Amino acid sequence: MKLPYEIIPCITYTGCAEEAVNYYVSFFPNSKIETLEYYKPGERGVEGKVSKAAFRLMDKLFIAFDMEESECPAHNWAISFYINCIDEILFDNIFEKLSENGTVLMGPDAFSIYRKAAWVTDKYGITWQLILE
Repeated sequence: MKLPYEIIPCITYTGCAEEAVNYYVSFFPNSKIETLEYYKPGERGVEGKVSKAAFRLMDKLFIAFDMEESECPAHNWAISFYINCIDEILFDNIFEKLSENGTVLMGPDAFSIYRKAAWVTDKYGITWQLILE
């Protein structure tokens, strides 16, 4: 049953939204950019930067946009995207890409009931938790 509402993760960047979205869809399976819209002259935002990107990662809809750095809240690891994997090759590939020029906060190691768990902040400042059941 389709509900009349949906929670959609929205990520705010300071000028690199298009680069980040292209990066994510390059390695997450079942991923694609659905729309890219840009700020036009006279609009609030930096002309030519992303005013709205709608994209799917592993079939999940995300939204992203750019804000001026002086107005954009800082990212931190208090909020992260949790990825539950059942395939070790997929886990390893996603971990490798997200940790590239990022910061590994934990793992990947066996943890609790999981074969592997990792917590990484990517090069764009977004934090991800990866779990391998």
